[in-house]
Amino acid sequence: MGSRLGSPTLVVCLDAECGNYEQLWCTTSLRGNLIGSLRVDVLSEGVHSGTASGIVPSSFRVLRELLARVEDAGSGAIWSRNCTRRIPPDRRAQARAAAAVLGDSVFSKFPLVPGMRAMSNDPFELLLNNNWRPTLSVTGADGLPAFRSAGNVLRPYTSLKLSFRLPPTLAPAAAGAALQRVLERDPPTAFGVSFTVDSAMEAGTPRPSPPGSSGPCSPPRRPSSAATPCTWARAAAIRSWNAG
Repeated sequence: MGSRLGSPTLVVCLDAECGNYEQLWCTTSLRGNLIGSLRVDVLSEGVHSGTASGIVPSSFRVLRELLARVEDAGSGAIWSRNCTRRIPPDRRAQARAAAAVLGDSVFSKFPLVPGMRAMSNDPFELLLNNNWRPTLSVTGADGLPAFRSAGNVLRPYTSLKLSFRLPPTLAPAAAGAALQRVLERDPPTAFGVSFTVDSAMEAGTPRPSPPGSSGPCSPPRRPSSAATPCTWARAAAIRSWNAG
């Protein structure tokens, strides 16, 4: 393909989504991703909960305590400073400009159940959460039987699959090592805690912002007939959108 493509000066990649269909959106940065397995073992086999509870610690309770070391259960904020980075001023300005255009659609596009609220009422803060701040999602669990099979048993272990989204300027390998230290240090049960990094994806390194992108700008809802596509693209490029 190299001989057919030559030396391209511009590569256009279609992203997973965009802010809307009325402006041209450019992705200026992507968060990294770290996936790991957190496991707590308390017994070599399951025993009757009436016999063991109150004597043997619950592996699920220990997991809750460990997760509280890295995440604020009330706000969802990640405690570890090794997983956070300063948000560049130009990226904050881009997020504020994008929030002014998108408004409530930042959260209303998701199928929230009736009565459920987003993590903030401010679209600007939500965009920063989704583009630059670390987050944790529990994406799987092992050691927990299905409802139909659950009985009065104190289970021997619980394991959770953890997915961390990381700031664009953070190396996931360094974040993984820091999280392992935090989660395995001084285990509540004195033993039986392990955190294993399963995969780490580099974040998208932010490119220099387009000229004039240090503050909000309002491109036309449609390209003006007098503007070339490239001119309009430069104007719209400050509407930073991260499919994260």
